[in-house]
Amino acid sequence: MESSAAQHTQPPVRVLSEQVARKIAAGEVIDRPYSVVRELIDNALDAQADSVDIWLEDGGRSRLQVVDNGVGMDAADVELCCRPHATSKIENETDLENVSSLGFRGEALSSIATVARLEIRSSRSAAELGRQLVVHSGEVISLEPCQPVRGTSVTVEDLFYSLPARRKFLKRASAETIMCRNVLIDKAVAFPEVAFRLFVDGELKLFLPPQESEQRVLSCYPEIGDRKLLSTVKGSGDGFSIEAVTTGSSMLRRDRKLMQVFVNRRRVWEYALVQAMQYAFEAVAPGGSYPICFLFVRCEPRLVDFNIHPAKREVRFRNLAQIHRRSVETLSGFLRAAIIQQSGPAQRSQEVPPQTPYLAEHLFGGNRVAESAPLFNDTAAHQSSFSAAGAADQFHYVGQLFDLFLLASRKDRLYIVDQHAGHERILYDRFRSDRSRQELLVPLVMEVSDEEEQVLLARLEQIADLGVRLERAGPGQWSVTAAATAFLEHQEEVVETIREIARHPQEISHRFYAQMACKAAVKQGNALDPQAATDLLQQIFALPEPRCPHGRPLWAELSREQLYSLVGRT
Repeated sequence: MESSAAQHTQPPVRVLSEQVARKIAAGEVIDRPYSVVRELIDNALDAQADSVDIWLEDGGRSRLQVVDNGVGMDAADVELCCRPHATSKIENETDLENVSSLGFRGEALSSIATVARLEIRSSRSAAELGRQLVVHSGEVISLEPCQPVRGTSVTVEDLFYSLPARRKFLKRASAETIMCRNVLIDKAVAFPEVAFRLFVDGELKLFLPPQESEQRVLSCYPEIGDRKLLSTVKGSGDGFSIEAVTTGSSMLRRDRKLMQVFVNRRRVWEYALVQAMQYAFEAVAPGGSYPICFLFVRCEPRLVDFNIHPAKREVRFRNLAQIHRRSVETLSGFLRAAIIQQSGPAQRSQEVPPQTPYLAEHLFGGNRVAESAPLFNDTAAHQSSFSAAGAADQFHYVGQLFDLFLLASRKDRLYIVDQHAGHERILYDRFRSDRSRQELLVPLVMEVSDEEEQVLLARLEQIADLGVRLERAGPGQWSVTAAATAFLEHQEEVVETIREIARHPQEISHRFYAQMACKAAVKQGNALDPQAATDLLQQIFALPEPRCPHGRPLWAELSREQLYSLVGRT
């Protein structure tokens, strides 16, 4: 009896026909109507259009059109534009290192023409006779003169009509429309000087006139609510500049939807830069909350490579570490300045702790996505009248409430201070600033699981940077042989916190110091005598950042007028 291997022979190697090969290649660039919209808007923007209209019918499945007022194409350009690898953006390999346009592959129109019925009408000026090209499934149907047009009009009908297997995977019209609209929004945020209009089944659904950057962000994401919440922050480095439009700490969300990165005006997914935003906001964003921040990076073309993904959503940097570091510094500086401005006079700026050092672990970490809704809006938070200078002489300690809150008054205001959160912030800053290590007379011994041990082995150097020396005593056994001076009174917390970061290895630096501070701080239920409470309040009111390491405010305050109103007194 013949074996199964003998019964099933391997088919011979064949060279695919040009038509099949082109359809396969087209699928890498065009997979849904939104892909067509993306590519055509890119072409319009590269043609220096300052007005772009998008028309959708049936979610773009049956028909879509993009009309621009850019420089247009002459007869020769129209004839060539749908051929494979036809492009005006590059000519040789050297040009690939200096690409400044959005499109450059020369595949968009060719791919669209391969999988749909395509019509292009274009001319250089409204006074010049235009050219109309019609292509169906890669075959030129006609090329003839047409009435003059200003710019270019591209109409795509019956997407994937020649690929029924692909067409059946398209979603319902409303879902495809939403995806097309999202593409338009991405382009509009990056090009606020350009007017965009979106028509759906003949009805104008979105109009974005030319605007400055903050207003464009608000127009695209009206859930932000108020233009006054937005600020623009700028920074620069060697060969690059950054600009961020953000609400700062005044509005946070439970998802990362409004944490967006644009590189050379392309919306990209670069996790290291998303992490940079998150790291910069960690002092003001409680766990599970995320900032609203649109980060725009402009790099010299030689420093970036977009030629690694057909949709150009991914990018490779030659200087990612520098951009990450500068983004963190710029955003952190803005947030720190905002808190200082809200909390008191300029003297407090002298007390800002040293810049948190850049650590490679902030390039990595897990995603947490929660429901899409604004978390809180605390624009008025921390508009305190305290100043760092002479704080102890400016308040009167009233007492302790619920063994958690310390009450203090100053002039006509009452302050309700969270003793645990305040002490936690004090310890957090102290731990971060003390990197000296002292040998332990008696090493702290700990046993770990196999998984935890792998984390410790991989992160020994980073843990050493935190002020802790770990040594492996044997399989599953480790010893803390030296620790920062600030940790000596909290040795049990050191061991417990190391276990924590071994179980959660992302963002080691912040997690370690925050966990240490949380474990070592006074707790709810700890009664404080008046002198201890006064000493703690003095340190809390002198803090440069009145939030705990998890982003919660350290105190709330009430004015005399608010208190009178609460009890109906006028």
